[in-house]
Formats: sequence, structure tokens, C-alpha cells
Amino acid sequence: MDYERPTLGGHPGPAGLDSHPGAVDNHSDSWSPMTAPSAHSSSVTAGRIRLAYDEALGPVLSAGNAFPCRSRVAYGDWLAQTYHYVFHTSRLIALAASRCDAHHDAFHRRLVEYLGEEKDHDLLLLDDLAALGYSLDEFPEDPLTAAFWQVDYYRVEHQTPLALFGRSLLLEGAAAERGSLMAEVVADAHGEKAASFLRVHGEEDPGHVERAFATLEGVEEAEATVIAAALTQSGVLYRGMLDNIRRRAGH
Repeated sequence: MDYERPTLGGHPGPAGLDSHPGAVDNHSDSWSPMTAPSAHSSSVTAGRIRLAYDEALGPVLSAGNAFPCRSRVAYGDWLAQTYHYVFHTSRLIALAASRCDAHHDAFHRRLVEYLGEEKDHDLLLLDDLAALGYSLDEFPEDPLTAAFWQVDYYRVEHQTPLALFGRSLLLEGAAAERGSLMAEVVADAHGEKAASFLRVHGEEDPGHVERAFATLEGVEEAEATVIAAALTQSGVLYRGMLDNIRRRAGH
């Protein structure tokens, strides 16, 4: 995939790097910011992220509604694919937090908190798989699942660490809207012990979404563009992953 690196302010790169404003210094230990946005620009950029969120979330919720979670094999595959990207969540959060400099301290602190909130969620997925009678190695990682987390490493390292908010907003928004309902359906079909991941996210994520939007009120226009693009791309990849699971399960 080709990505256009956004302009993130008037910080020229050193020799050997792109010299246009906003080029990423890969020799730096943190990502350098820019100028403080005005109140008007903050409102505009926050609105852009909110619009991208709404446009990405709706189709994901529709795909989730159509997903055959009462099917043991389809739900088991979903748990496995979710594990494959959740395994990288804490690593991506730690990477993104390390790339925020002093001018983005509020984002750094939120990411550190987020890291604690996501602790051991990958283990919940393995427990749910075991409750279904499956093991992880029975479900190879789907290519779209791999793309779902791989692109975030690129965005965090080469665009802005705030790009990670794109994926997290989409997933937490979906969990806030449907997590508890899906947990009830799964518990009814497969037993409560197979629904722990959905149960936890259905209970915890509703507050995370608005908190993330509040944190993003101060982002710059270029940052908002990257976050919005991450939201859109995450939605497309996630829906593709669900479609592939359905096809494998014969649905």
C-alpha cells in the first residue's frame, strides 16, 4: 500500500530524510510536534474525526449484526482472529506512548492509562477459545487480520503515534454498542465461560469512547487526517476479516 506522509508542522528532517515539513526523523526517540492549534481548528479537526468514526462504525455494526456468532466454528474463528490482533495491542500502545514528546504529554498519559486497561485481554480470548473446545493453532491468522495490526505499526512509526486512536475508537465504539448484546447471545449459545472477552469489553468500553474524543480535542489538522484515515481503513479491514470468517464457516 502507498501512503502519503502528512505535513505535521515546520520541522525539517535531517540530511538523508525527506526535507519537506513534517518529515519523520527516524533517528529521534520521540515524534516532534508542531504548533498549538487554535480553538476553532480544534473544533474542526475533532468534528472530522467524529465524522470518520460515524461513517466507519455503522458498516462494522451492520456486519456484526449479520455475523453468525451462534455458530461454534465461526465464533471460534472470530476469537482466534481477535487474539491475533489483540496480541499486538499492548505493544502498539507502548510504542505510541514512547513516540509522544513533551508537547503531547496528555496523549502520552492517556496511552499509558490505556495500556493498563488492555492488560491480559489476549488471555481472555484464549480462555474463551478453550471453553469452546478449540486451541489457537486450529485457526490460522487471516491475511486481513494481519493487515489490521501491521498497518498500525507503520502509522505510529512513520505518520503520528496518535494514529492508534483510529483503530481503538472503532473497536471500542463497536464494543460499546454491541459488546454486551453479543455476550448474551454467545453465553446462551456456547456458555458463559466462552463470553468473557465480550463481557469485559461490553462493560468497560462505553466510557472509553467519549474519553478518547475528549483527549483528541486538541489535535492538529494533519493529525486528524491520519486518525480519520486510520478509522476508515480499520473499518474496511475489519469487515473484510468478518466476511472471510463467515465464508470459512459456510455462512
